Amino acid sequence: MSAAEAGGVFHRARGRTLDAFPAEKESEWKGPFYFILGADPQFGLMKAWSTGDCDNGGDEWEQEIRLTEQAVQAINKLNPKPKFFVLCGDLIHAMPAWQRPPRAPSRGGHR
Repeated sequence: MSAAEAGGVFHRARGRTLDAFPAEKESEWKGPFYFILGADPQFGLMKAWSTGDCDNGGDEWEQEIRLTEQAVQAINKLNPKPKFFVLCGDLIHAMPAWQRPPRAPSRGGHR
């Protein structure tokens, strides 16, 4: 278990509810709030784009990790703090050290 998990930083929805927002505290509107939606970090894509090979090249995540850390630092400095942060979309472009297995030859046409 990571320090963040042990410290209750990450929460997972279960049964269409999120334990970070208990119904007894959050079922009634109590004023303004805002949240942040992040989308498509696609770790590995920047290297793929820089090499011009978007089918491969996802073996390095350094740029995306640095940018993600900068985003988290900026979010943590906001005042007032957002109620929550959601990250959606394509989280990774490719895994480091992973290569697509070769495909078997096709037997016949596609339908």
